[in-house]
Amino acid sequence: TAGTLSDGNHTLAIRSEDAVGNQSALSGNKTINVDTTAAAVPVLTADANTNDNTPTWSWAAVTGASKYYVSLDGGAEQEVSGTSFTAGTLSDGNHTLAIRSEDAVGNQSALSANTTINVDTTAADVPVLTADANTNDNTPTWSWAAVTGASKYYVSLDGGAEQEVSGTSFTAGTLSDGNHTLAIRSEDAVGNQSSLSANTTINVDTTAADVPVLTADANTNDNTPTWSWAAVTGASKYYVSLDGGAEQEVSGTSFTSGSALSDGNHTLAIRSEDAVGNQSALSGNKTINVDTTAPAIPVLTADAATNNLKPTWSWAAINGAVKYYYSLDGGAEVETTGTSFTPTSDLTAVAHTLTIRSEDALGNKSVASAAKSINIDVTPPTKTTNTNYSSGFTVGQALAKEISFSEPISKIFAGGIWIDAAVGASFDVTNSRGTMSAKITAIDGVKLTIELTVVTAGQNPTLPFLGNTFASSTFRGADAAGNELTIPVDIEGVSP
Repeated sequence: TAGTLSDGNHTLAIRSEDAVGNQSALSGNKTINVDTTAAAVPVLTADANTNDNTPTWSWAAVTGASKYYVSLDGGAEQEVSGTSFTAGTLSDGNHTLAIRSEDAVGNQSALSANTTINVDTTAADVPVLTADANTNDNTPTWSWAAVTGASKYYVSLDGGAEQEVSGTSFTAGTLSDGNHTLAIRSEDAVGNQSSLSANTTINVDTTAADVPVLTADANTNDNTPTWSWAAVTGASKYYVSLDGGAEQEVSGTSFTSGSALSDGNHTLAIRSEDAVGNQSALSGNKTINVDTTAPAIPVLTADAATNNLKPTWSWAAINGAVKYYYSLDGGAEVETTGTSFTPTSDLTAVAHTLTIRSEDALGNKSVASAAKSINIDVTPPTKTTNTNYSSGFTVGQALAKEISFSEPISKIFAGGIWIDAAVGASFDVTNSRGTMSAKITAIDGVKLTIELTVVTAGQNPTLPFLGNTFASSTFRGADAAGNELTIPVDIEGVSP
């Protein structure tokens, strides 16, 4: 045995010698390579995290090494001949491996530092999908909250193949109308996957709602008019445009202008919108003519005085009026469609008034007219005084006679008709003996001055009227109310 030799080749030659000193020849050299240098320490590589509970550590082959020894989780070293080590089934958590190499002559490296693998076989949580149940977007989006520890997600649209998604939402390509489902699973960094979630359904509806049909009065006197429409199936709101202006949302089935509209034509157009935002086309305009102008005030006409206990007031038809309202003596208004009013029962013999207003087809009413009065008078006038002529007079002779009455005389009956009792009015006074021509020459309140002229005198027109020739002669008069009076002439004729 040699003493301590340096690393390298060393030779030995040998000869033999017997007991009497005979030696053999020196043998050839026998070389020994002395190698005391330890092999290099292997460098372990491994995934820091894995969901494989039989994980593998590996290393590059160390030059000159013929075997390796590994220590799992600080345990006894075990020989490994290759360049990797796969553990048996490990629990979840951190696990370490250290390694040393050994060369052919038994030189071993130092034990390496531990290389740790975290074994994680726990599945990630199942994501919770959220989405609108109904939408008019045919590229709808499903979303979910990020799952702790998840690094990616896989979604299945309508039960199809799963596709990877890295974010927290998924937007589909263009879908057909109808129900569409999405299911999802999460995956963590080491590949643990959750179970597939339940389907979350979105109903895609891109069908426009029906166009509402507007109804409204064609004409109105309401300057805040209302348009209405039947509810559209599936519609949740409506949008209206007044007179072509900006659309405004309405939730009911009618629209009333919020401010007073001017007289004239006003239009409304409408569209409907369903719960997912599909809108109908805008309807055609529906026109309302606003007319708040009152019709003209009727003008009442009537006799100022009458003896008729059922007198008549009348008026000309008002353009555009369809009815009238009259008030007798300030009483409640009564509707009529005609152009006159006659009471159905007798009125008292006093003055009575009537007012009237007109109303058009839209309900616009005029103000009430001024009161028109009729004085009902059923009392005939009476003669109070007259002047008598005491001298005889003959044909062609004229005389003046004054007659006073209880009230003014308004009419004289002459020639079969009633004429106004006015200055210059002419009439005849007749009895069986002859005829006098009469003419009103003056009127002073209740007093008439009449000029009388004898026209005929019995059978002999040249004879004077003697005695009481015209004592029984009369003529007819009437007051303003038409109450008649037979008026005696009362002329006393005396021979000259």
